Amino acid sequence: MAEQVGLRLAGTRLVAPAVVALRASSHYMRQASYIQAATVVFVLVSDVITVLILRERFA
Repeated sequence: MAEQVGLRLAGTRLVAPAVVALRASSHYMRQASYIQAATVVFVLVSDVITVLILRERFA
């Protein structure tokens, strides 16, 4: 019984850091995808503004 408890504790000690690392990496991936989406939106908006400014300038 004590050996099983010891093995279980050793297993959770090995698994817990992996779970924490996995959660952290998925959190950073989610943040990265938000940053990527925001960058795409920013580029599109700046392109639209540039086109509008050029259209006004050459009209």
